[in-house]
Amino acid sequence: MLLRGRPAARTGRRGRADRHELLHRNREVGTAQPGRLTRAGDALDHLLECPRDDPLTCPATGAHLTDRVDRVLRALSGDA
Repeated sequence: MLLRGRPAARTGRRGRADRHELLHRNREVGTAQPGRLTRAGDALDHLLECPRDDPLTCPATGAHLTDRVDRVLRALSGDA
């Protein structure tokens, strides 16, 4: 099980609502992970098959990386 936090914090020391919140958060992480892993696998498959030597010159990979960097920069500047 992928529970986060200390074991004592997951037992009777917390109220029922707190435990349920923790369980829901961990369930969300666990259910989102397969999708992220699939997308990562797809990206690696593309890189293995891409004829470009430099991933940044690949239109697909370059666009993806540019989008990720732009989102981070917008978030840091408060424009997100």
